[in-house]
Amino acid sequence: MRKKLIAFLLVISLCCAVGCGVIISKKRNNQGLLVSSFTQTAETIKEDFSYAGFDEIMSDKTYFLSLPLNYPQIDSSGIPLDLQKLFVYKESTTGTVIMLQMTISPSSSTESKWISSFNYQTNLFNSPNCKFGGLYDENIPDVEISVNAFSYQGINFSVLAFAPDNNNQAATEKMVDFCNNLIDFLTKSTDYQPSNQ
Repeated sequence: MRKKLIAFLLVISLCCAVGCGVIISKKRNNQGLLVSSFTQTAETIKEDFSYAGFDEIMSDKTYFLSLPLNYPQIDSSGIPLDLQKLFVYKESTTGTVIMLQMTISPSSSTESKWISSFNYQTNLFNSPNCKFGGLYDENIPDVEISVNAFSYQGINFSVLAFAPDNNNQAATEKMVDFCNNLIDFLTKSTDYQPSNQ
């Protein structure tokens, strides 16, 4: 009876070990697919995506600001820091700048989802009669900032647009239109192949 119990436990342990190995292998394979998809998508955007009236100025250049000291995704098994790409689009007529940053999803998830959206306008947050808050500060510049973030096929896209605040909502309108154009480009591009789930 004891030998049967030991044999049973060994079989269960072996099944657990194989199962864990398959899960780890699948996660590493999924990570590899995401890295490949990220690299291909960044290259496709660089080569084939444009936004009317705007010039992209980064091309092959990289810009990286910093990470918090205790950033959990960067460790011996984490995402390499070079898996990000910044595109900067400038338009001189309205003084609007759009920044698009791509990063790989730290969770290795290939799902597509909306993450966040918000904006800053002087008349909402810093005017004598603003809707939100009562502290007017003349030292804060009149600027409009709009931000949208979404994940598409495991790649995180953060879009920030800013423009002088002339009460014409240039940053918001351009950011929304830019995101719609980018999503349309990603879903229709013949060069872009979504990673397998």
